[in-house]
Amino acid sequence: MNSKIRIIISGKVQCVGMRYEASRKAESLKLKGFVKNLRDGTVEIVSEGEEDSLKKLLNWLKNSSPGEIKTIKKEFIASGDKYNNFEILY
Repeated sequence: MNSKIRIIISGKVQCVGMRYEASRKAESLKLKGFVKNLRDGTVEIVSEGEEDSLKKLLNWLKNSSPGEIKTIKKEFIASGDKYNNFEILY
């Protein structure tokens, strides 16, 4: 069953390759959605796919992602199969 999650990451997460690496990880997990920098210095990830894959993405963020993450805020939201792939937004 597909699920959808919105993640906001704070800390030293911009200018460290976070968007690129998050995109690569999401694609490897067959997730769809996007990652983008927000004006307040955080990074937003919206992703949908298998719940197990979303948990693996969260685990990667906590343990292996670039930068220095201070907080990870997450919320599961209604899935709508809105995305065709995973992309980096600018």
